[in-house]
Amino acid sequence: MDKHTLTHELAIKYTFENFDFKNDSPENLLNLYQETHDKIYSVLKDQEKKFIEESMEKASYYGVLSF
Repeated sequence: MDKHTLTHELAIKYTFENFDFKNDSPENLLNLYQETHDKIYSVLKDQEKKFIEESMEKASYYGVLSF
């Protein structure tokens, strides 16, 4: 599953589990989804960046990479 699909699925799950459908507006539903989506995407992007940096450091340490 790619990062965008995972973000979408997690945002939907969180939104529907935490939104007050009885007392809140459709606009707030959309806002909660968008805010949640953006936060999740940011975390996944940061984790991916950190993983790449750590992998590059390990590869460099073991001499796999030579520039």
